[in-house]
Parts: sequence; C-alpha cells; structure tokens
Amino acid sequence: MLLASSVALENFLPEDSSIRDYAIKKLAIIANSQIVALDSPALPHIFSMIISGVAGENVVRRLAELGFSVDSGSACSPEDLQPSHVLAVMGYETTGHLRFTLHSGTSQDHIDALSNAISQVVSELRS
Repeated sequence: MLLASSVALENFLPEDSSIRDYAIKKLAIIANSQIVALDSPALPHIFSMIISGVAGENVVRRLAELGFSVDSGSACSPEDLQPSHVLAVMGYETTGHLRFTLHSGTSQDHIDALSNAISQVVSELRS
C-alpha cells in the first residue's frame, strides 16, 4: 500500500518547477498582488499569493463557479477558512490569500485560463 501511494504521488506531482514558475509569472502581474515567499526554497507544486482589496474566500467561491479549484486560509487546515497564522507571522496580509496546488497534468493553457479568470474575478470584486 505504501509503495502504491508513493508511485501515485510521484505521478501526481510535477517533476520540476517550470509550470510553477510559469504560473507565478502569469499571476504576479495582477494589480496589488504579491507571491508569498517568492525568493525562498519551495516545493515545485505549491505556491501562495496575496491579492489586496479582495477576500480570498470570495475569490475561491467565484473561481469554483468558473470551474477552478484553489484554496484560501491555512494549508494546515484547508477546510478552515480562517486566515493563515503562518502568513500573519511572516508579516503578510492574510485577507486576500490564495493557495495553489499544481499537478503533473497542469499545462500552460490551464495556467493562462486560471490567470484570466482570477483577473476577471478580482476586477469584479474590486468594483
């Protein structure tokens, strides 16, 4: 069972950070946003961003309506939409937090569609 889980995990996760890097490049252009811990070592399949002026939960709900699955709140308890205490300790704003998990099937086209959707949702929520 452990071996099967290990193989499944290897097939799920991207082998390198190229798709993560592409996603960060596309999403970093959203006005009043920042990628969390951009210059720190990171896993190739997870990253977070903060978008000022919107509630992360509202962005998550609207993106879900558009067919995208992203998270907000703490990675330690994803079902809890409370702000991440880790982000707060790191000095980041926690209100507009979004957390992304990429898998091996994530393509640049997926990222482009996600980036466009987030830009649209943020624009709607800010107006």
